[in-house]
Amino acid sequence: MLKAARQLIINNNILLFGSILFLFLMILITIPITQKMQDIRSRAEEIPNDNHPDNTLPSKYKKGEIIFKLKSTIPNFKITKGSDNNFDEKVIDLSELDDNTIPQSLKIIHQKYKISKIEKVFKGTDNPQVNINKYKQQFSKEIFEKKRN
Repeated sequence: MLKAARQLIINNNILLFGSILFLFLMILITIPITQKMQDIRSRAEEIPNDNHPDNTLPSKYKKGEIIFKLKSTIPNFKITKGSDNNFDEKVIDLSELDDNTIPQSLKIIHQKYKISKIEKVFKGTDNPQVNINKYKQQFSKEIFEKKRN
């Protein structure tokens, strides 16, 4: 009986020591993980959120402007008032365009956002994809050289 009691005490001590060792190892593992998570959170807080109302950093886009791309490279807009149809030189009021020449996608956007004027982004070119590719190469080079992030 005394031998069985001693064996029970030894088994309990081994179990207690194993539990303490397990808790100690879990603490050692948890601390670096927690520090890493805090580091990730602090870096995420540095990234501006344009949707947040308290964001004071400048936005990439101008407020009140929409940039969209039409599928065709040269839209066949026709102006009802006057004959100047040169999008490279001026901003055109949407009300000046012939309603039959406005693409349906632009009409849908207009219903939602009430577009008042249209301006060509890539002036002086009939194929903006050439300019877009040029800017992509330039930005890639700047990112590679750590001039842009």
